[in-house]
Amino acid sequence: MKTAVAIARAISDREQRNATLKALRNRLAKFESRAGTDHERRRVREAVRKHRTVTRAASAAKPGAAKPSAAKLCRKKARTAKPDAKTSRHLPCNCCGRRKAKCTCFTKSRGLEIASSFKRKVFRPIPAQVQKSRIQTWRDTGDMPAYMRQIGWTPTMRYSWLFPIAFVWRHFSNEQFWAALQNIGAVLQNQPPDFARMEKVMRAFEAKGVSYHGGIFFSGSSLTKYCYGNAGKLAKLITCTANQDFITREILALKVMWHVASNMKRDYDSLQRNPTRQCWKVCTEKFLAALQAHTRGIFAHYSLKICLDGVLLSQPCLEALVSWWPMMCPAYENELPKLYPKCRKKQGDLFLAACHFHQCLKASFPKFYLKDSLAQTCWMERGVT
Repeated sequence: MKTAVAIARAISDREQRNATLKALRNRLAKFESRAGTDHERRRVREAVRKHRTVTRAASAAKPGAAKPSAAKLCRKKARTAKPDAKTSRHLPCNCCGRRKAKCTCFTKSRGLEIASSFKRKVFRPIPAQVQKSRIQTWRDTGDMPAYMRQIGWTPTMRYSWLFPIAFVWRHFSNEQFWAALQNIGAVLQNQPPDFARMEKVMRAFEAKGVSYHGGIFFSGSSLTKYCYGNAGKLAKLITCTANQDFITREILALKVMWHVASNMKRDYDSLQRNPTRQCWKVCTEKFLAALQAHTRGIFAHYSLKICLDGVLLSQPCLEALVSWWPMMCPAYENELPKLYPKCRKKQGDLFLAACHFHQCLKASFPKFYLKDSLAQTCWMERGVT
């Protein structure tokens, strides 16, 4: 009965979404949050932007308009400089962990070579595109506000549960489906999912012709080969066949992710007890290496990336520790070399380029974190910005 109610709500949500997309005549609106408060925030933001544009144009058109005094310009400069200075002062650079004034990553060695190839003419229109975009932060996206409503953060959460459950949620990105899972006890805090119950709900949704996905990610389709076992004794790789039942394949993807995470409980507990840049790097690199050992193709980088997006929302204090990020995703591999011709499509080069890109974009958006800057490359790849 609870599943039936969730399916009915999902159908209603689908009809409302389709009506919204038809009214907006914008196929990219499917990536936007449709909540009333989010629509209102975007409406106000666009109205303010339009008002500023009209006001500036009118001032420029006035002949002999009085120029602002030097004192007024100084006050304006101080007002605009304070947030940036305050934000920069307390956040270390992701590349090295030092303050920006002491960072030498782009003044020597490989970092200098990559930074020297930076195409400023290509970058120049990007801040304006981001400013005009309807999707700027996670609050504007179609799935992350729902993620925070469903997962959020409580002090009792363990990182050994949060990391894999963030991936599971983003794998579906569907609030109604997740509510159905919670109602039957398939997903409980600090406990592995009940995959049998999860599959039952998935098949119930499929039988009614309702998608259990939010239309953002389809990680199951990126799983081509997998295996179980510990790092020391891995089983033989099993190939996912084209005629394999898709739900079975998706459950396999979730089980592999959870199997890898369960073997890393000690590492997650260490990160939770001792949150440092080194612990973050060791934990996330080990997680990726384990995923790569258990799977083939882009599944590992892709899965870890969407997992970390959720983890950093649930635990924002980890933002200052991000010293490593999974970079072998199509958006990063395609967009960053356009800006940095000397950047090779390798993890180290791409991460250095990403850190430099973040520093450049942060000049226009002081409140952006690394994940926000990198998200813009994803939206550029999809043509949203």
